[in-house]
Amino acid sequence: SEVLTLLGVVVGAAATFGVSTLSERARYKRELRMRWDTSKRDAYLQYVVAVTQMARAAGQIAGSRGWDGLATPAAGESALEKLDMAEIDRTGKFENVMLLGDPDCIDAAHELNKSVWHMEWLVRGIEACTEDSWKEAREKYVAALNKFHQRARVSLIISGAPLVERVVESPPTFQPPSGHQQDEVGHPNERVLDNSDLDPDRKS
Repeated sequence: SEVLTLLGVVVGAAATFGVSTLSERARYKRELRMRWDTSKRDAYLQYVVAVTQMARAAGQIAGSRGWDGLATPAAGESALEKLDMAEIDRTGKFENVMLLGDPDCIDAAHELNKSVWHMEWLVRGIEACTEDSWKEAREKYVAALNKFHQRARVSLIISGAPLVERVVESPPTFQPPSGHQQDEVGHPNERVLDNSDLDPDRKS
């Protein structure tokens, strides 16, 4: 009887230890996965920001040469230096994607790199550029950026509405609400009342 009791205690302790060990191991794996997911998300986000900054710097130079009417023009050595710094930042952020990213995301990032490099080569004169060739390069960049976003959402298991692809276009022309006029510089103005508006006997 004492032996059976002792055996029961040993078996119970062993079972408790086993369950506790398995639970602790599962918790550790879950926490580790969460940390890696957070690091992966940050890597994707920082890389995208770096790429878009580089594309913007290239676009501003293209704008100064009349190739891109949507970009704020920027020219001179300062514009090229800004592009250099953006490329250095993109290179470093891409290494994080290589280290932490899923294979599909890494492939999409390679395509995005090529598209933004093409934009850089055009504004540096490495390749001949016209307004049409710049527009084509910009469209390829936007398509590659959309693709990377899609792959990143899958990698991070982001649910919800499907990703809406971005479109580069001029902002819509401002339309004033009805009952308003526009002054000579295009700002909405309330209609100014004259004395006839205040006369209750005035016929319309």
